[in-house]
Amino acid sequence: MVRESKCFSEVKRRLVCAVELFRFYWDFIDEFKRDFSPAKLEGLADRLWSWHEFFYCKQDVL
Repeated sequence: MVRESKCFSEVKRRLVCAVELFRFYWDFIDEFKRDFSPAKLEGLADRLWSWHEFFYCKQDVL
């Protein structure tokens, strides 16, 4: 029972979602330097994101 609770990546979709969530946090939310994130340094974002903006962001549907 302990092994099943610690193996988060047995389901590939969960692993992919966790990695993508971490990548978004690392690139857009976490401050790399003072008030800068890697996405902001690369010109992909104009500001730091917050978790609230991430969870409630309205995505344009094509």
